[in-house]
Amino acid sequence: MQNNTSEAQLNANRENAQHSTGPKTAAGRAASSMNALKTGLTGVTVLLPSEDTAAYQSHIVSYEKQFKPLGPEESALVQSIADIRWRLNRIPALEIALISIAHKELAATNEEFNRPDITPVLEMEIRRAYGKDFRNLHLQESRLARRREKEMAGRPFLAARRLSSRRQRVPRLTTARFSRVRPISALSASELLNYDL
Repeated sequence: MQNNTSEAQLNANRENAQHSTGPKTAAGRAASSMNALKTGLTGVTVLLPSEDTAAYQSHIVSYEKQFKPLGPEESALVQSIADIRWRLNRIPALEIALISIAHKELAATNEEFNRPDITPVLEMEIRRAYGKDFRNLHLQESRLARRREKEMAGRPFLAARRLSSRRQRVPRLTTARFSRVRPISALSASELLNYDL
């Protein structure tokens, strides 16, 4: 296999490559790190730049209060479960946005789609034209739901904590009630007459 690139072209390519080294500033690197971000349903980024940081923090705190993690491993698990729920909560808004974008694009290409009586046809056309995008959203939703179920079921401390908190809420009447029970043979005649079976 021969390389048909001339020596002059190779030198020009090398020189141009020296100019394409990516962003230089921290702000530029931060911006370019978001280039591949689309829905935020996969990958490292959980909180999108357009989302409310305070709402996300409140969401995390509510999970920490519910599960009361002990140690870094349990904290990481609770964080993961909360992040998955945050991403799952985003999916309906993504579907609505996709329908809205598709509606505008289809209405711009065909005046018929602006009529209110044609809405069912428009909905079918949107599903047909953007089917891949909807399938991708539903696929990601299924993956996230399975991952959440697996993490919830696979960690015994979560179930143990819930059971423990339920036990604390149940009144301790049984011990006091049965501590006063005596065998029938130990009851007097008057007590036997008043004994309610």
